[in-house]
Amino acid sequence: MEYLKRTWAEIDLDKALDNWQHIKAAANGRYIMPVVKADAYGHGANMLAALYEQNGAEGFAVSNINEAIKLRKFGIAKNILVLGFTPVEYIEQLYAFNITQTVYCADYAKKLSAAADSKNLVIKVHIKLDTGMCRIGFDCRGDGGDEKELSELIDTLSLPSLHFEGIFTHFSCSDSVDDGDISFSDGQYDRFIKTVDRLTSLGHTFKYVHCCNSAASLLRDDEGNLIRPGIILYGAAPAAGLPLGYTPVPVMSVKSSVSMVKTLFEGDEVSYGRTYKVSKPLRVATVPIGYADGYPRAMSGSGKVIINGSYAPVIGRVCMDQMMVDITGIDCVDIGTPVTVIGTEGDLSVSFDDIAAACGTISYEIMCNVSIRMPRVYKKDGKTVEVIYLGGTL
Repeated sequence: MEYLKRTWAEIDLDKALDNWQHIKAAANGRYIMPVVKADAYGHGANMLAALYEQNGAEGFAVSNINEAIKLRKFGIAKNILVLGFTPVEYIEQLYAFNITQTVYCADYAKKLSAAADSKNLVIKVHIKLDTGMCRIGFDCRGDGGDEKELSELIDTLSLPSLHFEGIFTHFSCSDSVDDGDISFSDGQYDRFIKTVDRLTSLGHTFKYVHCCNSAASLLRDDEGNLIRPGIILYGAAPAAGLPLGYTPVPVMSVKSSVSMVKTLFEGDEVSYGRTYKVSKPLRVATVPIGYADGYPRAMSGSGKVIINGSYAPVIGRVCMDQMMVDITGIDCVDIGTPVTVIGTEGDLSVSFDDIAAACGTISYEIMCNVSIRMPRVYKKDGKTVEVIYLGGTL
């Protein structure tokens, strides 16, 4: 199967399934709603959602209605929950594509209800509770379950044209083993379950009760009846040092090809700003990947790639579309030689976590920044089974 071998992302579906099976075992019978927002963290939501749907996913969580509609048009049939804001003007699209919307405050719930009622539609919704994240959600940051905090929530549950199918919250630090953070997460869960229990006592029941993200899915047992794994499905730990019980297998690798090889001499200065000054003869390869492809400019002068079984350090500044690496001492490098930018080659590895740590950020950000101009090349049993150009094809 042909594709543009400039710079591309390889997605290993076998590794994705391996991560899924570990999560499924940890779910202990709970429903699983994979988080496939941001195009499945850069991996391509359509292909990954199809894989998870075939293997028992109850539904999918996305950021916005566009992501939801894209999945429906691809043929995904299971529930799709929009975690964030949808303008009420899109009420007909929510209904037509059978999309579940999060309601997170009384004002928004009233507007959504009125819009649905005016069209004689009933929209499925999940209630979002703010138990301490301070982002969106009905305020349950106090003693969950008291009448004052619950009054708006109870009024919301009587609104017409909304079918309240689920209720959830989001942990802010479940990926931490710090005692204070664990205590905070315990408090969040306590406030959440008190609120749910109080609503249940008033006759309001929900099919789905959920609060566990990737870390909580593995570290916090039997909380709710549905889990929402995200980053861990794609092979990165939510944070370093967590006792997850297994090592997630990275699903994506980023590959490129050498576009030019040259010799530089003492006094030559490399890339923008002339920040790298050559002190002795070097063999240098240009690699057609840059920050527009998602390789961070912050890796200038500190990153490394793998070529022919050896590390090749990045020299000079990373450009928008290209960068230079030192291949001195690496044999048989020529135009078209494969380059592993992120991934494993033999015993050598450069991971999303490695790059994130070097940039002072998290692997989520590096994954999500893998540009749509890279074709996604899907592998199964070592063979290419699909190529998708998220940003348009030739």
